[in-house]
Amino acid sequence: MVYIYGGAFYIGDTLKYPGTFLVEKASKIGRPIIYVSMNYRVGIYGFPPGQEAYDSGGRNLGFKDQRLALEWISKNIKYFGGDPNKVTIFGTSAGAISAGIQTLYDNGKPSKLFRGMILESGSPETIRAFRPNDPAREAGFQFIVNATGCSNDPSPFECARNAPAQVLSRANKGLYLVDPYYAANLQAPTLFGPTYAPEDDFITRPIHELLHSGQFAKIPFINGGQLDEGTIFVDGPATDIDSEGDIINWLTARFPGLYFGISNVTAATELLKLYPASPEGGSPYGTGNETFGKGEFGVKSWSHILKESSLDYAPAYGIAHAGDVPFVFQTLNVNHPDASVSAIELMETIAYYWINFAYSLDPNAGATKGSPYWPQYGKGETALQLLGSNVTTFKDIDRVKATDFIIGGNGLF
Repeated sequence: MVYIYGGAFYIGDTLKYPGTFLVEKASKIGRPIIYVSMNYRVGIYGFPPGQEAYDSGGRNLGFKDQRLALEWISKNIKYFGGDPNKVTIFGTSAGAISAGIQTLYDNGKPSKLFRGMILESGSPETIRAFRPNDPAREAGFQFIVNATGCSNDPSPFECARNAPAQVLSRANKGLYLVDPYYAANLQAPTLFGPTYAPEDDFITRPIHELLHSGQFAKIPFINGGQLDEGTIFVDGPATDIDSEGDIINWLTARFPGLYFGISNVTAATELLKLYPASPEGGSPYGTGNETFGKGEFGVKSWSHILKESSLDYAPAYGIAHAGDVPFVFQTLNVNHPDASVSAIELMETIAYYWINFAYSLDPNAGATKGSPYWPQYGKGETALQLLGSNVTTFKDIDRVKATDFIIGGNGLF
């Protein structure tokens, strides 16, 4: 099982995800695994923005790092007792996005590097890919060359690349900052990040177009998220709102605030119509048709939503983004000795499903400790609710229209 960490393509490292307890759990149930994780370049080091950076070879370098690691694992895992034909990749947030984008490599041709994947709190287009010359990316490039004193150099990208490490580090941090009024617990990158171009190794055109046309490796996968995925992205001073008008003002300022000054009240108003107030639905969760497991391409897939708190966030955040990490890595009771019995039981249930999938490409094949049968998502859009001892199936929320609206851009997203 090969893990790709998240961190908004800006931060992250393997030390935070050692995998020790997951390996121990797998051994205890008689289905031992080998756990592997990788570091990869992030921020401006892994995803340098702008056309000049792209033309100079700065093309989705973080994804290339991941690919190189997967190639190394394929060649060498046998020396550790592993089977190169039974690799499952999994990741959280930007790591889940990365895993999905790895299926797009070489126009989605089948790969021998991995045979299944698990996506947690992220899908291939959770963060939109932009063209290298998109105004946001060019603004990011200009910020970097200004911050490194390279704006007047005849080759500003090469100049910036050879800037002192401390200068580059300050530029990297500065590019991620926004006006404190619009700052959230976790920012989504816009001025850097995944890039698409016809000649790219991974993303040749907008990701949703690649998915809809079937240009991805057809491998079994699990995909899911948390009940309140969006809360940590929208906290901060700007969320002191009392009316729909306040929400519209926030939307039209916040998203372009991370971008380059677009303001589209019409798009924000239409978006709210597609997301009516519905407390029972939690934060917007439905995968809609952005993901690639609805059956059109014969891909086996399973979907889930976590409704149990990891206790890592304040109660106001609810069941927030990436909250399943302690459950997957079997650290919930380590980090929180006061965790409830039902939460610990859920942690074990998740381990069974994940390990079974790694072994058999089916979360139901193997030890399940009495857990319910998890049906494939398919055209029936059946997902699994993970809530303490109440693990049950349900029909996924239909937000196809809303997802299509967001994917369409509409001058706001």
